This record gives sequence, structure tokens and C-alpha cells, in this order.
Amino acid sequence: MATFVGKGGSFRVQLEVEGIDRNDYFPTAIRRMKKLEDRKKAINRIFRLALEPMRQDMSNFAPVDTGALQESFRIRSIAYKDPKVWAWRVGAVSGEGVGVGGLSFQLAGWRDHWAELGTQHHDPHPHIAPAISKNVGKVRSNISYEMFVFIDGLLRNG
Repeated sequence: MATFVGKGGSFRVQLEVEGIDRNDYFPTAIRRMKKLEDRKKAINRIFRLALEPMRQDMSNFAPVDTGALQESFRIRSIAYKDPKVWAWRVGAVSGEGVGVGGLSFQLAGWRDHWAELGTQHHDPHPHIAPAISKNVGKVRSNISYEMFVFIDGLLRNG
């Protein structure tokens, strides 16, 4: 089930994977990996690959001034207290990172917020909401595809 939530400047998509039984193909395949760290890496890879089109569209749709905002979009995993919940964030990243051409990402998150919603000095330039809306279906199908590729690879390589 996918839901689109946009409130108070916060845009997110919540995809819930339902109906996976312990004996289904994916859980069975993932248990073939002995190390928990390898399992986490595999699942993280699946979701990063599935979310890449959304990240790319956020970057492509973003307004360009210095280019720092466009270069700051990342896919990051988010830790939750509930070990059954895994989450990833797609969006502009603020911090001490240095982007292409020496552009700082120091305020990229705020630039993203101001660009999406506008300020008293400029009109909004929506790029997050359109990227999310455009890619929800694609992300869902990409997750299924990447799970299939993962299972196929385990079965072929033992």
C-alpha cells in the first residue's frame, strides 16, 4: 500500500510491504546469507536501487542557481527504534559535505525547503512533490524487480 503525505512542508511516501510470510521466496533467500550485516547490505542495496529514479528526478526538477541543491540529493537509510521498520529518506542533504566544484551542502536542506515552498521573495518551485508523485509506482515495481534479481542471484550462485 502506498500513501502520499504532504503536510507542513513535509513530503513523504510510505510504502508498506505486506503479505510476506516467513516461508516466501524473499525471506527464505535472505536467510541463506549467514551474516546479519550481509543481509542488511543486500536489503539496503535493493531499496537504494529502487529509489534512484526518484532521487534523480528530484535533482533534475530542482531549480539551479549555484548547483549545490541539485548535487545534494541523496538516498539515506533511517534508523528506527522498532527493528521491524526499515526506512530510507530521499532528499537534499545538509552538512559538511563538499559537492561538485567545491559547492558546500551546508544549507542544502533549507534551500530545498525554500525552493519547494517558496518565500516572501520568490514563488515556489515544486520539485519534491512532482518527483514523488511521478515515481511512486516505479519505486514499487523496482522493489519487486530488485528482490527478484537478488533471489535469482542467490539461487544461481548458491
